[in-house]
Amino acid sequence: MKLNLKLICVLLSIAAVPLAACSFIAYKVVGDKLRAYARDNLALAAIPRQARINLELEHNRQRLGLVASRTALRRHTAAFHDNANEADRQQIKRIIDDAMAALEPDDAIVVLDLDGTVITTSDSMRSSPDTDATATFESHGIKQQTGQLNTQSGTWQLSGPLVHEGNSVGAIVLICTARSFLDAFESRDGLGTTGEALLLKPDGADTYVCITEPRQTGLGRPEFSASTIERLQIDTGAGDLGYAQDYRNQEVVSLVYSIPETDWMLMVKSDTDEAMVDVIAMRNWLIQIAFISVAAAILLSTIFAGTITRPISKLTKFAEGVRSGQLYGRVEMDETGEFAVLSEAFNEMTQSLETARNQLERKVAERTAELDRSTEELRQQRHILELILNSMGDAVVVCDENGSLLRHNPAASALVGVDQDQARTVTLQRFLDADKRPVPADKMPMARAIAGESFDGEVFLM
Repeated sequence: MKLNLKLICVLLSIAAVPLAACSFIAYKVVGDKLRAYARDNLALAAIPRQARINLELEHNRQRLGLVASRTALRRHTAAFHDNANEADRQQIKRIIDDAMAALEPDDAIVVLDLDGTVITTSDSMRSSPDTDATATFESHGIKQQTGQLNTQSGTWQLSGPLVHEGNSVGAIVLICTARSFLDAFESRDGLGTTGEALLLKPDGADTYVCITEPRQTGLGRPEFSASTIERLQIDTGAGDLGYAQDYRNQEVVSLVYSIPETDWMLMVKSDTDEAMVDVIAMRNWLIQIAFISVAAAILLSTIFAGTITRPISKLTKFAEGVRSGQLYGRVEMDETGEFAVLSEAFNEMTQSLETARNQLERKVAERTAELDRSTEELRQQRHILELILNSMGDAVVVCDENGSLLRHNPAASALVGVDQDQARTVTLQRFLDADKRPVPADKMPMARAIAGESFDGEVFLM
């Protein structure tokens, strides 16, 4: 089982490495292409809006310049600034009424004194510009053209200085419709179901606020931090998609472009789920392929590992049986090739071991039978010897090298004067010769017999 798991892990590792590499390469290459495609879609949606902004700003500058360049207007404004003469006011009124003939019917012209008060206007219903626009004019010191977009009224409010003999004598404000411009931004052409184009302007040092209507209303005026806009602008310049959270707290991909000669920013964005739908689909597809491939690899690895481990398991089990002494069995293999040869070698080895064991057992049995026969013969011979010794009238003793009795017959027991049991503890080491003198140890009968000397007819006393 352990070998099977190890083989499966090895095979899976071998299969997983190229699979993971191919998946990564596919996701990287195809994903980059799809991300570039999503970026191009947003860029294509931004191009007509950029062109419309630039065209609108240029057209407004030309219209404002056309009115502000009238010499009579500047001269009478200077005179009114000096004397506040009603005649000059009427002249200014006639000049701007005449200029209105070249403008749209819904447009209006307002002439301001340097202090921001209205000198005259072409439309009494719009006798003064918006408060925030006036503040902008004053902040610039009425030294350059400025423009404000009022999305609530759908108008442009353009201002520029009136200069006479090198001095600013007043300001002119052109109020014109911006409805077609706003319609272009509110159009969803090229933006899908979640995309939108937003025109942003700075609101303080750290925030950009949207000056066009967002797609989803009721959430207030969309705002973005200056750092986010800067980061997205850098990504756009580098040819990459920018990622951020919008005013709905949704993940979006976006491009941000600066508007020349203004501090405005154009943001074109779309929800990540929509813009990157192909990338997400490819990722999910690769994940599914990976799971299917891993499952197939596990199945094939298990099958392949089984073709290796099953024969090995059989051989292992058979070898354990041989080790425990089961030599009568044989291993049967359905496989061909090396395992078949190995199983045949195992069977031949087992056959040889069984034959050798049977021969050895037969020899052991033969030797055991011979030993039993020899033992029986010795027992019979000993019995005969004991009968002979016991029937002899002469004393017969057998001693060891120390003179201790090892064997004796009844006549010897009677001679020594002890019974059979006591005679076993007697040591024949003290003998007297015929003159009743102690016999030296080396002349003792037992010592002489052990030394190989034979003697007869000598008398010893105990």
